[in-house]
Amino acid sequence: MGQFHAVLGLFLALIEAVAEPKISVVTALLPPRGPGRVNDTLGAGARLRVEASGGCFRWVSQRPDLVVVEEPLQEELPPRRAAEKAAEAACQEACLHAGWQQLPDESQADDGCQPVAIIRSLAESVSAVEKVLVLAQDITSPGVELRCEVYIANIDRIEVETSVRRINVDQVETLGIKAYDKQGNVFSSLEGLQFRWRLGDASVLRSPRLVDSAFKLSPVRRALAEAGAQPDTVLLQGVATGRTTVGANLTIGKKVIASPEVHLTVLENIVVLPSLIYTPPIAHLQLHLKILRGTGGPLEDFPPVQLPVPHFRWHAQGMKGNDTVLYVQPEMGRVVTQKLGTSRVLAVDSRIENNTAASVIYVTNPVTLRFWTRPLWRDPGISIMRQTPGWRGSMESGWEDEELHLLRTPTIGTSSDEPTLQLVQGRTYALKLELRDKDSNLMQIPLNLRARAHCQAANASDANLQLLHKASNSAVVIFRAVELGEGHITIENLTLEADKDDQDRGLKSTSLKLLAKQAFHVAPQLEPMVDVSGPMLLPRWHSYLLPVRGGSGRQVFAVHSQPDGAITVTPDGRVQAFGQLSSGELRVHDVRNPQNNFTLRVLVRRAGRLVLQPRYLQIRLPEKPTEKDEDRPVLVRARPEDGTDDAAEVCEAMCRLLRNLTFWNCTNLFASDRMVAEVSNGTVASVRTGPSSDFATCNLIRVGDPIQHIPWVRFVNASGARQAMDAIDRQEVLIDGVAIKARWKPRGKDNLADERKGYTSRDIFMAERDRKGGGGGGGSRALLNEKRRSRSRSRSNGRRNARGGGGGGGGGGSRSLMDDRPRDRDRGYDDRRRDERYDDRRRDDRYDDRGRYDDRRYDDRGRHDDRGRYEDRRGDDRRDDKYDDRHDDRRRADSRDGGSRRSGRL
Repeated sequence: MGQFHAVLGLFLALIEAVAEPKISVVTALLPPRGPGRVNDTLGAGARLRVEASGGCFRWVSQRPDLVVVEEPLQEELPPRRAAEKAAEAACQEACLHAGWQQLPDESQADDGCQPVAIIRSLAESVSAVEKVLVLAQDITSPGVELRCEVYIANIDRIEVETSVRRINVDQVETLGIKAYDKQGNVFSSLEGLQFRWRLGDASVLRSPRLVDSAFKLSPVRRALAEAGAQPDTVLLQGVATGRTTVGANLTIGKKVIASPEVHLTVLENIVVLPSLIYTPPIAHLQLHLKILRGTGGPLEDFPPVQLPVPHFRWHAQGMKGNDTVLYVQPEMGRVVTQKLGTSRVLAVDSRIENNTAASVIYVTNPVTLRFWTRPLWRDPGISIMRQTPGWRGSMESGWEDEELHLLRTPTIGTSSDEPTLQLVQGRTYALKLELRDKDSNLMQIPLNLRARAHCQAANASDANLQLLHKASNSAVVIFRAVELGEGHITIENLTLEADKDDQDRGLKSTSLKLLAKQAFHVAPQLEPMVDVSGPMLLPRWHSYLLPVRGGSGRQVFAVHSQPDGAITVTPDGRVQAFGQLSSGELRVHDVRNPQNNFTLRVLVRRAGRLVLQPRYLQIRLPEKPTEKDEDRPVLVRARPEDGTDDAAEVCEAMCRLLRNLTFWNCTNLFASDRMVAEVSNGTVASVRTGPSSDFATCNLIRVGDPIQHIPWVRFVNASGARQAMDAIDRQEVLIDGVAIKARWKPRGKDNLADERKGYTSRDIFMAERDRKGGGGGGGSRALLNEKRRSRSRSRSNGRRNARGGGGGGGGGGSRSLMDDRPRDRDRGYDDRRRDERYDDRRRDDRYDDRGRYDDRRYDDRGRHDDRGRYEDRRGDDRRDDKYDDRHDDRRRADSRDGGSRRSGRL
């Protein structure tokens, strides 16, 4: 540790060796503290801060019984110089490289050096002036010694010291005390002494508590204030206008020293606005008087004084001996410029002497007229059904506050000097008039100025702009762009109107031969062509071409992303997302009008789940079997993860946002050979996938009816069928929350033909039995051939039966199948029971085969090369199985029905 002190001392010694030793106070005059108890605050005596530089010093008093040297408080230490900080940092780094783990604190680093000392007077009283030397001795250089000569003398008189004698209402000023000895020498410090301040009129001036204020006090003065004593400094605040006095008393022992009274004036801080005006002759102006309170705040936030006020008077004061330039109303502050020249307008507070505020007015001729146009972003006003020639539509009320705001704010927007004013359809704009003199000074628009403002469409049709509001002096015109097209805005026929009082003073109305005209073009609002209900959401490595409409037809696309470069955009508007999860903002603006723009948030996230839309699909089959049913599209969309990758403070809001968003483009998210669509009931619908060009769609599933046959239900009796039909008509039968519809199944030839579109194993068995009884060998073969042909095309029942047969016996076999099927339903109960047992065995075998087939399909699903042949074979087998199951159900129902043909069917 000693090595560290030696290194740091060397650095500090090198720094101090460059600077010449100096002391801040060479001669000081301090008063005695007076008799009484001495503690840390009260009665401790006057104290003075002294600083030495250019060495490492320790302080010594030659008369410690009269003057003592103390260590300063923490607040009284000087800030460490930059060179010392750099030296200490370098030394610490060297210590770290050397392997020293413990670093010394700042007090140890000082090593006895005291750059600051507090000199305090301890003498209770002195009969004559006492001289005490306070020495600052350099530890590192014994030959260097700085001296401060401290004189102890009695106070002869005191005075209240103030920089101003006028205080504004609500303003706070600081007053101090200055003390003198008999020779008129000023004491160096009175800090630590107690005083008693005297205030004349408390209704005019008050003294706030020091401890309650933000005023920066020394630690000793603040300690005195907290103890209830009054130090040598006081705060005064103006309460009301008037005059009062301030004084102070100092008590040393039995002696009381009183200061002379100081007269202070409290007044209103008044100001006249505008303070500088350029305006034409025959102009009416209204000046505003404001009273400022406190020390801060914009001038616009202070309300003007409501005139007339009895103690405020207005009058003109000519400059260069010309008193006829202006006419001023004494009570209201209304000004009329009568001729060219310069003059001042004074507002005088009669309650306080010399409390005035002024405004300088230059009267000159205008030479330039122009107007500026800017958009307004606020809601419409209220229609007042008042139309103005040269404009479209009616005017609106409720724009008065907007007019005042525009008059107070600086002029911004598009100048009429520009060749064309670009407007956006549906937006509201404000036109602000501007006059300038030959020196390009901005002139005040007079209250009595009248001008004609109108617009003219280029195609001689109705005006494209709607006038909403016009100021009485035409300084502000508010309009809305209603129709697309082009035209001109013109401001002309400017006149300064003289009223009756002006005419009585010999003034006449004056016309200004000035004109301002500008072409305009109204374009549609620039907006995306897609329905934007949220931010643009993209998976990684996807892009989206944003189509836009409106504007001039040429747009500029720009995107800012976080991280930088994670999202880009091409000049034609294709937003590209790369491999990082990111966020950005896309801004699109028109080339001709940058104010015609929109911004769109862009999010790049990982896909979390798939969504099919619509969730419920109803397929209406054709009324006639010959009609072809169309496929219904089902959109496959993707939604992002829940947003847990986002920052913790925004995760909750982001998760809530992402929960309802869909990717704008996800066509590359699932390749076509990886998208598998399945249907739970193949007898109702079939599906197939394919690419889709729809917005926010990954793939497209087409759902259609594979058999073109409505499912039907057989009931035991007709009453049960009628009850079911009534319940369906009342929408009491729901499937997945959707009410179903039903109709009675018709009887007739068409219905019979529908039932004969396929055959089961029972049909083949019955045909074979009939063939053996009277027939030839072609019946079964013809039946199988007919079944294959029925899968590829639909033909009438007569043609299909005509082709069945391989000779006379074969033809008889097919015909017997058609003719005997109605009779089969009327056979005895025993035959049907035997047939059902046979069908049950066949169905069990078929179910076992299908189970093995499902296992094989699951194992071979990933084989891409054999999938096509496998799917064709699976489709043929499934159709046969489903057809057989349907015929088994029908035949069991026939057996329960007892052969009756009167049962109801849905």
